[in-house]
Amino acid sequence: MRWGALVIPIDRNHLWLFLAIALLLIFVLVRQEIRRANRRLLAARISAVVIAVLSLVLMAIQPRWLVRAKPTEALLITPGADSQTVQALADSINVTSVFLLDGLEKWRSIFPQAQTIPDAAYLKRHHPDVRFMHVVGFGLSDFDWAELDSLSIQPHSSPLPLGIKWLDWPRELVVGERLHVSGILSGLSDEEHTLYLADPGDVVDSVKVSAKGDAPFEFTATPRESGRFLYEILMQSKDNDILLREKLEVNIVEPRPLKILLLENSVNFETRYLKNWLGKNQNKVAIRSTISRDRYRFEFQNHPQVDLSALSVDLFARFDLVIIDGRTLSRLNVGERKTLRNAVEQKGLDVLVMPDEIALSPRKQKFSDREFFLNFRFEEFPELEYRMIRPFWLGLHDSSITKIPAEPGAIQSAWGMKPLVNDEMERIVAAAYRRGQGQVGLSLIRDSYRWILEGNARHHAAYWSHILSELARKNFQADRWANASKQPAIVDQPVRFILETISTQPIGLLTTEEGAQDSIFLRQDIVPSQRWFGTFWPKEAGWHSIATANGNSFWFYVYEKTDWQIIQQAQKVEATKRFARQNHRKRDQDDHLAARKSVAIPLFYFFLLFLLSSAFLWIERKL
Repeated sequence: MRWGALVIPIDRNHLWLFLAIALLLIFVLVRQEIRRANRRLLAARISAVVIAVLSLVLMAIQPRWLVRAKPTEALLITPGADSQTVQALADSINVTSVFLLDGLEKWRSIFPQAQTIPDAAYLKRHHPDVRFMHVVGFGLSDFDWAELDSLSIQPHSSPLPLGIKWLDWPRELVVGERLHVSGILSGLSDEEHTLYLADPGDVVDSVKVSAKGDAPFEFTATPRESGRFLYEILMQSKDNDILLREKLEVNIVEPRPLKILLLENSVNFETRYLKNWLGKNQNKVAIRSTISRDRYRFEFQNHPQVDLSALSVDLFARFDLVIIDGRTLSRLNVGERKTLRNAVEQKGLDVLVMPDEIALSPRKQKFSDREFFLNFRFEEFPELEYRMIRPFWLGLHDSSITKIPAEPGAIQSAWGMKPLVNDEMERIVAAAYRRGQGQVGLSLIRDSYRWILEGNARHHAAYWSHILSELARKNFQADRWANASKQPAIVDQPVRFILETISTQPIGLLTTEEGAQDSIFLRQDIVPSQRWFGTFWPKEAGWHSIATANGNSFWFYVYEKTDWQIIQQAQKVEATKRFARQNHRKRDQDDHLAARKSVAIPLFYFFLLFLLSSAFLWIERKL
């Protein structure tokens, strides 16, 4: 029991028993003093009786006092520790304990009394008194520091050796899409090195690096076949020595042909070049171009001929995406617009509105459901006829993309809107809103075919691939898995997954390359409720697949502990620094987290009080 800083080391029931006996004894003794004929020093005699009895009670229960404990400082030596740093710390600080991770026995020559610990959890279980720790080397990973949330640390990080400390690349590509690999090298000297990217057959790209410290690099390649492949990154010195060799996985899948309906007010170059590119990539395209009132021109690419004169529920059900300009949208009758809206909200059809004066100016013409399809607000530049912009979007790695004409304005950011493309000033030039199960998007880029005329067809393909991948109708019945981390998955390190599904109780079923199976239980997100999270601790390297009971498989590769060593070390350095910052703020804000310990109040003081009070009572009777 506690009252402030006072600690009573007995339970409440026993305490009340002691107090009851003490009160009874005080009552009897005080009554005897009052009944004495001699009234001299009565108040002093009563006080002495009370002090004597309470002293006996305190000697019986042996109370303790809480005091602030001086934090126990320790030293933790982790892989990568530098001998000079360790020796300097040994000479300059006074630590009570030294801990070594497994495999670091060489440091016992400096610290003979050092203790070897298997992990951070062991430190918490067996040394809870440690409140401050110097950490030398690369440190620990996030999941290790999570075990030591009440600890404050001072990192003494070691520099990273030669290797790749950060890497980003798409794990899954569609056949024909470009593979972009970007990363950062660490530990470089002034000497020039050559870095290669190789597929299973041959080298596909190379780059020379000659910087001191860290240096960025990029690779580009175009896989031509579907399948699961392990690419390699190699670094070669001037003497042709291999300085590093790392693998990276890429899963190449066959493209899913899209069914696209283009509704345009008149034939134009943008539609012509877009149709050719879509057809070349095996997509199914149907085009309806207005010639005059109620007269249309129909064209089909990889798509059987169907009647496009009337826009019906059955017609929209045939397509994944409708591309339509503002004027055509405004000239649909009320019933057709209602049918299109229902197809978006209830069936997951997506709509992309192409820019024109109707789409960009709400004052030009009002029609039913305009706010549903064109609920976009603009930052206008009325002094311009058009803008030349260099578009950027998430996942674009080609810095050589050239400028293209866009409408004289920018889309204003709004709640619920998803930006798709920005310009070089980070203004939004293409965006989409979720509308029920589907999406409605708008792009201000109007003449993307100019890229083809300039000889930059890859820019045209990259732009439309991005727009279609963001907008084209997705199968809402299919599960969509993603790896929450961009870094390689390593044996015995957590891999965190994100699943989007309509299932109410999904369970991840994981299969290794050898056929071993495991289950992953998932945690549901609050908003949106279709999103679930799960964590998997891989035990073996190789390809793994994860899926729900009847869902599509998501493939990923797990690397050996010895792979991607520099990335693992860089992650530990950053995790250690982050933990030091967070827990420093926590100690400043929550002083109550400081360690306290209880110390026994010496019984001599209570005995002395009992002796003095008893002596007074005895001497008073003799006088």
